[in-house]
Amino acid sequence: MVVSAIVETIRRDLANQNTLVDMSAMWLVPQYVLLGLSVAFSDTWQIEFYYSELPKSMASFSMVVLKVSAAGGSLVASLLTNIVDSVTGQ
Repeated sequence: MVVSAIVETIRRDLANQNTLVDMSAMWLVPQYVLLGLSVAFSDTWQIEFYYSELPKSMASFSMVVLKVSAAGGSLVASLLTNIVDSVTGQ
């Protein structure tokens, strides 16, 4: 989120009112690299934990728990984005 905040600060500084921002999409690469690494490490750890702690009959259930937790995180992020937008919007 810190990388996203830095990129957004730069974008807002470059923006003129009612015009397009002349910024490359490459500014998104650092945050997507960090996101990909965090998902790769956390998903691997969670899958290993579930398979080692739960019975074999619950293996598919563990994947559902993993995906539902990701969906819940996306929902919270979306809600926070809407709240911040409504509070800081003009």
